[in-house]
Amino acid sequence: MQPTQLLTPPAATERVTDAAIVAAVRAMLHFNPRVRSAETLVQVLDGVVTLAGTVRNLCIRQGAEQDARHVMGVANVHNLLKVRPAQLVPDEEIRQTVVAALGRDPYVGHLPFGVQVHGGQALLTGRVDTHFELERAGDVAAGANGVVGVHNQLAVAGAAAGLASASAPRNPDRNLVAQEAHEAGAHEVNNHLLVLNTDPRINHQTPVEHGIEA
Repeated sequence: MQPTQLLTPPAATERVTDAAIVAAVRAMLHFNPRVRSAETLVQVLDGVVTLAGTVRNLCIRQGAEQDARHVMGVANVHNLLKVRPAQLVPDEEIRQTVVAALGRDPYVGHLPFGVQVHGGQALLTGRVDTHFELERAGDVAAGANGVVGVHNQLAVAGAAAGLASASAPRNPDRNLVAQEAHEAGAHEVNNHLLVLNTDPRINHQTPVEHGIEA
């Protein structure tokens, strides 16, 4: 009878270093055509990414944060990017652009919205039928030229919360997934994966910092 062999458990997965996270975030931003030309500084400390610098519009700012959250080892993202449009756009012109964009959108164009703009900050008010419509309206407003921030104060109708509007066109992918998530009890849906670093160790090393070049 052969002696019993003791099996050594495999070593735990090593923690992703801050330097590796910086390199991965830089690569993600470089391959995103919306973000590539932005003047973005990437800083990482203990898996927490800080983005700083200036971008031309709000969509680029949001896209940079989403890209950073896709990187393995990222525990959180602090988005300090400032929106600075190439040229100053009057608030009334921005408001009209937002209203027109909402009216053209196939998902929320059938809904009435209140739109106010002050200093490039767009305020959305009114009622929608689903959480998807609430999020969609915010995304549409963020894409309007001159918008530097969106304050989404839309309310989801209580009687129809979580149910798809019968008159709204449906997307077989994003719309359905978001709808099912809300029906399962989710209060908000962000269709982007976030990988959390659960390593309990605390690293007090100096933050790793790199700039992004166009």
